[in-house]
Amino acid sequence: DGARIEQALGRTHRSGQEADEIEVQIVVACEEHQKALDTLVRDATYIQETTGQQQKVLLADWTDA
Repeated sequence: DGARIEQALGRTHRSGQEADEIEVQIVVACEEHQKALDTLVRDATYIQETTGQQQKVLLADWTDA
């Protein structure tokens, strides 16, 4: 689900991470994966719009590779 993706990505920017930017590839192999990714972005957008707290996942470049 979207929360699992968010947790996995969140581990890449914890304290001690020295890189300004990271690159992560997410394999979307089925409809359930796409739905989870869509949920992640939708939930992050909602949080950012309602609380004003910047959501790092929304800074991502979600282009197809």
